[in-house]
Amino acid sequence: MSTLLVLSFAISYALGLQETASKLETLTFLPSEAGLVAVLAADGVVDYRIVQEQHPERRVILDVLGVANPLRHYYPSESHPFLERVLMYEYPEAANPNGTGPLARVIFELKREVDYSVSQKGHELYVTFTDHALLAESDHDIVPPTPEHAMASESRGDGENGENGDPLPESDLAATETLAVEEVADSIVPSNVSIEPDDVPLSLFFHASTADNMDYRLGREDVIEIRVFELDQLNRTVRISGDGSIELPLVGRLRASDMTAEEVAEEVASRLRDRYVQNPQVSIFILEFNSRKVSFLGAVQMPASYALVGQRRLLEILADAGSLTSAAGQTLYIFRQTEDGRSARLTVPLDQLLLHGDPRWNVVLMPGDVISVPPEAAIAISLLGALNSPGVHKLPVGDRATLLKAIALAGGLNERASKKIRIRRLENGKEIVIKVNLGDILSGKAPDLILQEGDVVVVNESFF
Repeated sequence: MSTLLVLSFAISYALGLQETASKLETLTFLPSEAGLVAVLAADGVVDYRIVQEQHPERRVILDVLGVANPLRHYYPSESHPFLERVLMYEYPEAANPNGTGPLARVIFELKREVDYSVSQKGHELYVTFTDHALLAESDHDIVPPTPEHAMASESRGDGENGENGDPLPESDLAATETLAVEEVADSIVPSNVSIEPDDVPLSLFFHASTADNMDYRLGREDVIEIRVFELDQLNRTVRISGDGSIELPLVGRLRASDMTAEEVAEEVASRLRDRYVQNPQVSIFILEFNSRKVSFLGAVQMPASYALVGQRRLLEILADAGSLTSAAGQTLYIFRQTEDGRSARLTVPLDQLLLHGDPRWNVVLMPGDVISVPPEAAIAISLLGALNSPGVHKLPVGDRATLLKAIALAGGLNERASKKIRIRRLENGKEIVIKVNLGDILSGKAPDLILQEGDVVVVNESFF
């Protein structure tokens, strides 16, 4: 029996040593003459994937699965030979393919292409960058730091002693950086940002997010439930008035707007303690979030107003709205009020946000934001003749409104269709007829024709 107990304890201990990570803790840089080693440390064993991009020369993207990411963006000195910046993001569990919790995305943006490799050992991920330009400048062979070297450097305690307790050279101390939560720089903006009016600062939409704005702050029209332990006569459900206050028996009128539920509970308890109750226990629950909302309009499945409970980003609210409809265009707009009362508009390219997954466009939303996804502008085309689904069909405006796309929307040609097609079009009040050989377009001998609003496409039947 004792042997079984010892074996059970050993198995439990071994499993405990392999506990999976729940959050990232630090990012450490270990430089060398050949490049750089970035060490991501977590509170447990990490699981990761490398995100493949269409043009990966300037970005290395790692997804650490199942972990929170409290680290912020990091900017090295401008003189660094190849590292531009390190971007830190956290996505909800819906973005994690394993469904094991949130997903931490770490993006290394580079000034130029360098070689890299990724390895994992225990609680740490090692991203080793090797710069061949630096190697070429060196007069001697350089061995890039390995994970073992990185671990040896980390094991030097507070970074002031070497392997044998000797002080490290001053140059090593200056070159090694450990980035804790509170030490990393704040937010960044993507390139080619379009904000109207032109004089609105970027900081209106792109700003640092801190833990201070994570707790929901009450506002006008919010409904809260107040409970006082063993004083049921004071229990109330109240709506915060237009002036931001609430009124309670024995307590009187007090301000609730712009305060958290915990702060209001402390104020109620303080007033009761001063006059009536020795040690009041006050709890406040938010029943309705009415004051801090964003509105989602346009081509989404469920256009509505959504509560901002804590910090929420664009993709989270888009998911609440049921994602985009098939009519959605290529652009999303966020309208936000400036300090002087004007309305500013940020243009978000949906292909960058959704297809390329650029997290810089996943902006933090603010109360009162209006998000609009205009439907894609379309033209109406009439398709007649030997088609499987003739009728009026809509095509997107521009170079995507082609003849082949219109035929596809009409279900394609039927078995009696000819390859000779006529397009009737009004120009300057007169009808013209454009004759097209579909076989030439399909074989690449002729370009696909761009259709216009009101065109009538007639597919003739073949009698042979």
